[in-house]
Amino acid sequence: MANLKSVLFGGLAITAALLVTLPPSSEASACGCPPFWTPFGDNCYRFFTFKNVTWDAAEMHCRGFSVPCSETRTLLNLGHLTSIHSQEEHDFLTVLYETTRNKRVSLFGTVWIGLTDQDVEGAWRWSDGSDVTFTSWGSSQPNSHGGNQDCASFALKTDIGYNWNDLDCGIENEFTVESFICKLPRW
Repeated sequence: MANLKSVLFGGLAITAALLVTLPPSSEASACGCPPFWTPFGDNCYRFFTFKNVTWDAAEMHCRGFSVPCSETRTLLNLGHLTSIHSQEEHDFLTVLYETTRNKRVSLFGTVWIGLTDQDVEGAWRWSDGSDVTFTSWGSSQPNSHGGNQDCASFALKTDIGYNWNDLDCGIENEFTVESFICKLPRW
Protein backbone atom coordinates (compact mmCIF):
# COMPACT_ATOMS: atom_id res chain seq x y z
CA MET A 1 0.00 0.00 0.00
CA ALA A 2 2.75 2.49 0.89
CA ASN A 3 4.70 1.74 -2.30
CA LEU A 4 1.62 2.25 -4.50
CA LYS A 5 0.82 5.58 -2.83
CA SER A 6 4.45 6.69 -3.02
CA VAL A 7 4.47 6.10 -6.75
CA LEU A 8 1.12 7.88 -7.24
CA PHE A 9 1.58 10.83 -4.94
CA GLY A 10 5.31 11.24 -4.40
CA GLY A 11 6.10 13.19 -1.22
CA LEU A 12 2.40 13.58 -0.41
CA ALA A 13 2.02 9.85 0.27
CA ILE A 14 2.84 10.15 3.96
CA THR A 15 0.37 13.02 4.51
CA ALA A 16 -2.39 11.32 2.48
CA ALA A 17 -1.96 8.10 4.43
CA LEU A 18 -2.53 9.98 7.68
CA LEU A 19 -5.71 11.71 6.45
CA VAL A 20 -7.53 8.80 4.78
CA THR A 21 -8.60 5.78 6.79
CA LEU A 22 -9.23 2.83 4.50
CA PRO A 23 -11.19 -0.28 5.36
CA PRO A 24 -8.89 -3.34 5.50
CA SER A 25 -10.54 -4.91 2.44
CA SER A 26 -9.71 -1.91 0.24
CA GLU A 27 -5.96 -1.79 0.83
CA ALA A 28 -5.15 -3.36 -2.51
CA SER A 29 -7.38 -0.97 -4.49
CA ALA A 30 -6.17 2.16 -2.62
CA CYS A 31 -9.71 3.54 -2.45
CA GLY A 32 -10.91 6.44 -0.34
CA CYS A 33 -11.14 10.07 -1.40
CA PRO A 34 -9.46 11.18 -4.61
CA PRO A 35 -6.58 13.68 -4.35
CA PHE A 36 -7.71 17.23 -3.49
CA TRP A 37 -11.01 16.02 -1.95
CA THR A 38 -11.72 16.36 1.78
CA PRO A 39 -13.20 13.41 3.69
CA PHE A 40 -16.07 13.79 6.15
CA GLY A 41 -18.08 10.82 7.34
CA ASP A 42 -18.74 8.46 4.44
CA ASN A 43 -18.21 11.10 1.75
CA CYS A 44 -15.61 13.24 0.03
CA TYR A 45 -16.12 16.95 -0.71
CA ARG A 46 -14.49 19.45 -3.03
CA PHE A 47 -15.05 23.18 -3.47
CA PHE A 48 -14.95 24.59 -7.02
CA THR A 49 -15.00 28.16 -8.33
CA PHE A 50 -16.19 29.07 -11.83
CA LYS A 51 -17.33 32.50 -12.99
CA ASN A 52 -21.10 32.80 -13.51
CA VAL A 53 -21.87 29.10 -13.15
CA THR A 54 -25.45 27.87 -13.47
CA TRP A 55 -26.85 25.24 -11.11
CA ASP A 56 -27.17 22.72 -13.96
CA ALA A 57 -23.58 23.33 -15.14
CA ALA A 58 -22.31 22.88 -11.58
CA GLU A 59 -24.28 19.61 -11.19
CA MET A 60 -22.91 18.30 -14.51
CA HIS A 61 -19.36 19.19 -13.43
CA CYS A 62 -19.84 17.23 -10.20
CA ARG A 63 -21.23 14.24 -12.14
CA GLY A 64 -17.94 14.10 -14.02
CA PHE A 65 -16.40 12.53 -10.91
CA SER A 66 -17.07 8.97 -9.78
CA VAL A 67 -16.02 6.66 -6.98
CA PRO A 68 -12.37 5.91 -7.75
CA CYS A 69 -12.58 2.16 -7.14
CA SER A 70 -15.87 1.52 -8.93
CA GLU A 71 -15.82 -0.05 -12.36
CA THR A 72 -19.32 1.13 -13.34
CA ARG A 73 -20.87 4.59 -13.33
CA THR A 74 -24.30 4.64 -11.68
CA LEU A 75 -26.24 7.43 -10.00
CA LEU A 76 -25.12 6.06 -6.62
CA ASN A 77 -21.38 6.32 -7.31
CA LEU A 78 -21.31 9.58 -9.27
CA GLY A 79 -20.48 12.92 -7.76
CA HIS A 80 -23.26 15.48 -7.28
CA LEU A 81 -23.69 18.94 -5.87
CA THR A 82 -23.54 18.43 -2.14
CA SER A 83 -26.51 17.21 -0.19
CA ILE A 84 -26.58 18.16 3.50
CA HIS A 85 -28.16 15.82 6.05
CA SER A 86 -27.20 17.14 9.50
CA GLN A 87 -26.06 20.21 11.40
CA GLU A 88 -22.60 18.58 11.69
CA GLU A 89 -22.32 18.22 7.91
CA HIS A 90 -23.57 21.81 7.48
CA ASP A 91 -20.92 23.04 9.95
CA PHE A 92 -18.22 21.03 8.14
CA LEU A 93 -19.20 22.63 4.82
CA THR A 94 -19.09 26.07 6.43
CA VAL A 95 -15.48 25.44 7.48
CA LEU A 96 -14.62 23.94 4.07
CA TYR A 97 -16.04 27.01 2.34
CA GLU A 98 -14.26 29.45 4.63
CA THR A 99 -10.89 27.73 4.29
CA THR A 100 -10.90 27.15 0.53
CA ARG A 101 -12.87 29.98 -1.06
CA ASN A 102 -11.41 32.91 -2.93
CA LYS A 103 -10.54 35.49 -0.28
CA ARG A 104 -11.71 38.53 -2.28
CA VAL A 105 -13.83 41.03 -0.34
CA SER A 106 -17.52 40.20 -0.67
CA LEU A 107 -20.56 41.12 1.37
CA PHE A 108 -22.48 38.14 0.04
CA GLY A 109 -21.00 34.79 -0.96
CA THR A 110 -23.21 32.24 -2.70
CA VAL A 111 -22.44 28.55 -3.27
CA TRP A 112 -24.68 26.12 -5.18
CA ILE A 113 -25.81 23.04 -3.26
CA GLY A 114 -27.70 20.07 -4.71
CA LEU A 115 -31.22 21.01 -3.57
CA THR A 116 -33.82 21.82 -6.23
CA ASP A 117 -37.56 21.97 -6.85
CA GLN A 118 -37.27 22.27 -10.65
CA ASP A 119 -39.54 19.24 -11.20
CA VAL A 120 -42.39 20.21 -8.85
CA GLU A 121 -42.64 23.64 -7.20
CA GLY A 122 -42.20 23.28 -3.43
CA ALA A 123 -41.14 19.60 -3.60
CA TRP A 124 -37.45 20.02 -2.80
CA ARG A 125 -35.15 17.09 -3.61
CA TRP A 126 -31.41 16.44 -3.55
CA SER A 127 -29.71 15.88 -6.92
CA ASP A 128 -28.09 12.69 -5.54
CA GLY A 129 -31.54 11.17 -4.89
CA SER A 130 -31.16 11.11 -1.09
CA ASP A 131 -34.03 12.12 1.21
CA VAL A 132 -34.31 15.68 2.50
CA THR A 133 -33.77 15.06 6.22
CA PHE A 134 -32.25 18.41 7.23
CA THR A 135 -32.75 22.01 6.08
CA SER A 136 -31.20 25.32 7.02
CA TRP A 137 -33.30 27.86 5.12
CA GLY A 138 -32.80 31.53 5.86
CA SER A 139 -35.65 33.67 7.15
CA SER A 140 -38.60 33.71 4.68
CA GLN A 141 -36.87 31.12 2.47
CA PRO A 142 -37.55 29.41 0.17
CA ASN A 143 -39.74 32.08 -1.35
CA SER A 144 -39.54 31.45 -5.13
CA HIS A 145 -39.33 35.19 -5.66
CA GLY A 146 -40.75 36.00 -9.08
CA GLY A 147 -41.86 32.37 -9.46
CA ASN A 148 -38.57 31.16 -10.91
CA GLN A 149 -36.28 30.35 -7.98
CA ASP A 150 -35.86 26.59 -8.12
CA CYS A 151 -32.28 25.95 -6.99
CA ALA A 152 -30.77 26.25 -3.53
CA SER A 153 -27.63 28.05 -2.53
CA PHE A 154 -25.56 28.03 0.62
CA ALA A 155 -25.10 31.70 1.41
CA LEU A 156 -22.99 33.87 3.67
CA LYS A 157 -24.65 37.14 4.53
CA THR A 158 -23.66 39.05 7.63
CA ASP A 159 -27.20 39.32 9.00
CA ILE A 160 -28.28 35.68 8.39
CA GLY A 161 -25.09 33.65 8.69
CA TYR A 162 -24.74 30.44 6.69
CA ASN A 163 -28.26 29.63 5.58
CA TRP A 164 -29.89 28.49 2.39
CA ASN A 165 -31.64 30.63 -0.18
CA ASP A 166 -33.54 29.70 -3.33
CA LEU A 167 -32.35 31.39 -6.51
CA ASP A 168 -32.97 31.30 -10.23
CA CYS A 169 -30.97 28.30 -11.49
CA GLY A 170 -29.39 30.34 -14.30
CA ILE A 171 -26.76 33.05 -14.20
CA GLU A 172 -29.32 35.85 -14.42
CA ASN A 173 -30.15 35.94 -10.72
CA GLU A 174 -29.68 38.76 -8.26
CA PHE A 175 -26.49 37.19 -6.92
CA THR A 176 -23.67 36.00 -9.13
CA VAL A 177 -22.97 32.40 -8.12
CA GLU A 178 -19.33 31.58 -8.77
CA SER A 179 -18.81 28.48 -6.67
CA PHE A 180 -20.22 25.11 -5.68
CA ILE A 181 -19.38 22.10 -3.54
CA CYS A 182 -19.34 18.58 -5.00
CA LYS A 183 -19.91 15.45 -2.92
CA LEU A 184 -18.73 11.94 -3.75
CA PRO A 185 -19.23 8.72 -1.76
CA ARG A 186 -16.05 7.53 -0.04
CA TRP A 187 -15.31 3.81 -0.48
